[in-house]
Amino acid sequence: MSVKYILGRAARGKTHRVFEDIKLILKNTENERLILVVPEQYTLQAERDLIQYLNTPGIMRIEVLSFTRLAYHVFNETGGITRVPIDQQGKSMMIRKVINEIQDQLNIYNKTAIHYGFISKFIELVSALKKNNVYPQHLKMQLELMKEGMMKEKLKDITNIYDKLLEKSQASYMDSDDAMDLLLEKIDQSSFLRNSHIWIDGFSNFPLQTTAIIQKLMKTTKSTTISLPMDNDEAARDREVFFLSKKIYKRLKSAAREMNLKEEVIDLNHEENKYINGEIRYLERELYSYPYYPYNHEVKNIEIFKGSNIYSEIEYMVAKVVELVRERGYRWREIAIVSNDMESYGSIIKRTLDEHQIPYFLDQKRSIMNNPIIQFILSTLEVITKGYRYEEISRLFKTGFSPLTIDQYEKLELYILQYGIRGNKWKAPFEYGKEEELEQLNNSRETFIQPLLKMQEKIKGKNSFEKITRILFEYLEEVKLRERLEVWIANLREQGLYEYVNENTQIWNIVMNTLDQLVEILGQERIALREYYSILESGFSSYEIGIIPTTLDQVLVGQIQRSKSQDIKALFIVGVNDGVLPSGLDEKDILSNEEKVSLQEFGIDLGTDYESRSLQERYLIYSSMAKPQDYLWLSCALADGEGKALRPSSLIDRIKMIFPKLVEKNDIIEELDIQKKLISTPQGTFKHLVENLRTAADGGTVHGFWWEVYRWFYQQEQWKDIRENIIEGLFHKNQVEEVGSARAKYIYKYPIYSSVSRLEGYANCPFAHFIKYGLRPREVKEYKVEAPDVGVLLHESLSMFTDKLKEENLDWRNIDRETADKIMDTVVDKMVPSYGEGVFESTHRYKYLVKRLKRISRRAIWTLTSHLKAGEFNLLYHEIAFGRNGLFPPLEIELSDGSKVFLEGRIDRVDILQGDGEDYVKIIDYKSGGIDFNLSDIYYGLSLQLIVYIGALLQQNSKRPLKPAGIFYFKIDDPMVKSDEKIIEKVEEEIEKELKMKGLALKDINIIRAMDRDIKNHSKIIPVGLTKEDKFYKNSPVLEEEDFYQLLDHAMTLVKDISEEMLRGNIRIYPVKQGKKTACDYCEYRGICQFDTLFEDNYYHNINKLNNDEVIKVLQSKQGVKDND
Repeated sequence: MSVKYILGRAARGKTHRVFEDIKLILKNTENERLILVVPEQYTLQAERDLIQYLNTPGIMRIEVLSFTRLAYHVFNETGGITRVPIDQQGKSMMIRKVINEIQDQLNIYNKTAIHYGFISKFIELVSALKKNNVYPQHLKMQLELMKEGMMKEKLKDITNIYDKLLEKSQASYMDSDDAMDLLLEKIDQSSFLRNSHIWIDGFSNFPLQTTAIIQKLMKTTKSTTISLPMDNDEAARDREVFFLSKKIYKRLKSAAREMNLKEEVIDLNHEENKYINGEIRYLERELYSYPYYPYNHEVKNIEIFKGSNIYSEIEYMVAKVVELVRERGYRWREIAIVSNDMESYGSIIKRTLDEHQIPYFLDQKRSIMNNPIIQFILSTLEVITKGYRYEEISRLFKTGFSPLTIDQYEKLELYILQYGIRGNKWKAPFEYGKEEELEQLNNSRETFIQPLLKMQEKIKGKNSFEKITRILFEYLEEVKLRERLEVWIANLREQGLYEYVNENTQIWNIVMNTLDQLVEILGQERIALREYYSILESGFSSYEIGIIPTTLDQVLVGQIQRSKSQDIKALFIVGVNDGVLPSGLDEKDILSNEEKVSLQEFGIDLGTDYESRSLQERYLIYSSMAKPQDYLWLSCALADGEGKALRPSSLIDRIKMIFPKLVEKNDIIEELDIQKKLISTPQGTFKHLVENLRTAADGGTVHGFWWEVYRWFYQQEQWKDIRENIIEGLFHKNQVEEVGSARAKYIYKYPIYSSVSRLEGYANCPFAHFIKYGLRPREVKEYKVEAPDVGVLLHESLSMFTDKLKEENLDWRNIDRETADKIMDTVVDKMVPSYGEGVFESTHRYKYLVKRLKRISRRAIWTLTSHLKAGEFNLLYHEIAFGRNGLFPPLEIELSDGSKVFLEGRIDRVDILQGDGEDYVKIIDYKSGGIDFNLSDIYYGLSLQLIVYIGALLQQNSKRPLKPAGIFYFKIDDPMVKSDEKIIEKVEEEIEKELKMKGLALKDINIIRAMDRDIKNHSKIIPVGLTKEDKFYKNSPVLEEEDFYQLLDHAMTLVKDISEEMLRGNIRIYPVKQGKKTACDYCEYRGICQFDTLFEDNYYHNINKLNNDEVIKVLQSKQGVKDND
């Protein structure tokens, strides 16, 4: 038994020396076993490197193992595995179950413990405790010594969960950390270990548990060789980098002396690696040396680049990768790209490498939660537990693994959206819709729903985990999930998507393994399906898939911690920003750093405090920068994807101090040489060419060589279509031409019967009008209540109330509030069941909304009743239509070319005041949304409805002449008001003020008093105020009769002008803008027109808002011009 220590700084050939020893012993022995132990994530790479070094097609007596795999080799020989192995998923599901059971006993973590983030962090904490031989009994002892406080309460919860977890698992189950404890017991019993030589390589630190195993191996095996990254020189200027390794080294040497083992130390620090570039070797020596010695020569093989943002940083980095391959003859596999923030950089690197068609392997574990198979299983359970809601059913359909075809699903989705199919509605045949479509829809319903209903029937109530799992598996078999998965994998393989093939070939085994562990761990415990779902989801959430490289010659891309590639010539480290590399060591653990340090005082060292992690990260940075043989690139971004400023890392300043002649590069100043580096592969270069063509098209300056690049692409036939599309896009215009009179009449279906609101829409934007009334796109109709539905219901309730009064021979002036409320409740109750296929009764939320709508309707009808009682006007009409099938004919508008447009509409209410020889009418339009009234909007044609409606009324033949008394909006609402008074009368007064009508009245005292006989100061009914002398307040919206008619004439002229433009075929994108408000603000067609003032010929139709006096003056001046003519 002997121990050999191979010591060496980074890139001193420790692994090479290990391989030499293996080769020598392999040659000189015949029956002895050779075992190389490396970190779990490096086993594949280490095996490849060893085979390559030995120059042999395979290895028979040599095994490359992790400590975990070594443990199972020992167990296979010695036996004693009485507990079932569980992985991360099993632990996650077990912890979730434990927390569910003792959640009420937790104090600090009572609310947060059920979240997956807590569970994953707790798994890490438990692992750290086990690795350092800390168990619940140790924690309980320390709790007795602790003072009361937050830390003690947290530790109580942790100990409680930890203790319960071990109680459930210790007798029956074993995780990887438990396996290490068992390995420690079994090493002495292993005969194959006694006949083995072991090498341990690739580690820089060991927890106490692993250190104890190594010590046991040193005593048991024929020889144990341990390589450690360190400089044994006590005077080394960067000795702090090797602090953790040196600590392990001293611990192992002490153990070896106690066991009287023969020791040999091989120090490789006296040998320089001749294969490493001199500049890289210098950086390795000086990076963390204090004091450091500057390199006073020109620097050619280390580059620092600062990108204006993350995207440009990666663009220039990839361009450099291409340059190294093209100019220096590197192979793709000799290049590695690493980052300490793959969450931000991973997708950008992947996309950019794809654009340049560079082969790469992304060494990044990925969650399986977004895999469609996992989504299918979880969505299936959610469909049942949440009552067949659209959201879960849609998610299940969109996995692509449901029993329906895409066409069947899309038709079914439209149907269930339109008719609100959920819950028990799935269980009965569909009845709504077209008869000819129902048979196909019901067939699809049966195909989809029957397996689910069968499954639901079997798992009613509480069942054991085993039973639910078996029923779930039977469902997966019935819907042929595995067969569908195999077909999908075959399709992925045909498309050359080998990474996805790799991922999905693992997924079925992962699912089966998860279900097996669920049954094994929790088998006979009874549980409801909802809790089963949460535990299964927790298990899936803990799993990450690692992908095997699909080819050998490819760039390695990965997290800086995972990069373990020997013999790389060029290393690119991106994202060298402050807080990223080195990291800010954000506190994301269950225990804070202060709490971890406090535990050290009690003899509990988890090795995850700031100081330990900082030492580990420092070594990681040091070893990474020493890895490349020829070239090192470091880059950072000066801004993130949203433009927020980022700071370069202190590492960049450190390297610039070591290499004072190193010239930093950036893309902020567009130097010719930097720009030329963007010319790489045709695919990668084309994107940058397009950017420069855009700059040139906008009148900017571009370097002349880009026109040479364009000429090259112009000469390549395979780029013709793409190039022509890009050129077309550069000069794209979204503005549209007139369609002409003949086509306009065809599109709008002449003769045109138009509403006033349609003309208002045209005035707001001709193009939006063209889309709505010309192209007529249809939205997918959904079974839900939206604002227009509320408005319709409220309008209809007021109309039906009036009908009900007439039916029961009741008069508005004689009814009391109680009667009005009862009638309105009856009206709403009658309307609700039949409205929109019963949508208002489909959910509890909508049922509550009905109660609110009743309250609003009651308030509205009583307010209108009060208004009528307060004046002399009487109801003449309600819901009166002019147009086809209306009481009055449509308004006929004759245009200059003889064409005609017919205006139609429906007036909510008309009141009349009978006078001596002539009658006065006012009209009221009900609005359920926000309303405002001003003459400016009428003047510009943006709000013509009220004025045109009264014009239509005045044109009708009547026995007595009709004159306008006023036009008003009434808001249907039951407003909340602020009042210091609690007296009901005072509150009612405030509500009356809120519900005062908005609009325009005739400037006639008698008419005003006929609307509000008790008017004092300001009316509570109309927006008018009178002084004591019966003079109108200046801000009262009133018009002289002559001005009223002038306004009406102007409105009818606008109607004619708008109709002329519409039938002339003008469909320009020309939205109105009034102050900050634009017609685009709530336009549903904005994605179609793509209006943007940066585009050529895209302008707003700017209008200046006029006050009422200004409008009257303009109208009077126009009338004066007409009179003179």
